[in-house]
Amino acid sequence: MEKLGHPYNDDLATDIILHSLPESFNQFIMNFNMTTAAKTMNQLHAMLVSAEKQIPKEPKKEVLMIQKGKGFKKKGQKASAKRKGKQVAKAAEKPKTTPKPKDASESECFYCKKKGHWKRNFKKYHNFLKKNGASNSGTANK
Repeated sequence: MEKLGHPYNDDLATDIILHSLPESFNQFIMNFNMTTAAKTMNQLHAMLVSAEKQIPKEPKKEVLMIQKGKGFKKKGQKASAKRKGKQVAKAAEKPKTTPKPKDASESECFYCKKKGHWKRNFKKYHNFLKKNGASNSGTANK
């Protein structure tokens, strides 16, 4: 500006430089203004260089790219892998058993293989258990 006929004094030049600094230099600006000793432009420059080395660099911001379309699948990946969230293993399906008959007259005894009664109610089965010393607790005696 001196060549244009409008010279700056050192205080105005210092203020212009300090106001042009980014926010990361706010602590430096506050400390610089608190000191009472006047600094030359060369001293200000040296202080700014040392302060810049101490300021931590901000981490780079990463941007993820999203594309239209199906994208790609890894080998062996099924369509169900597209679901979001935690994947839970499915319980193995139990084979369907025949429904239990409600009436004893419809069922077959597992002891004598005859229809009309159940093993737990069969008198010969209870006698067999008593003879062999086994307990028949929880069974009905008929």
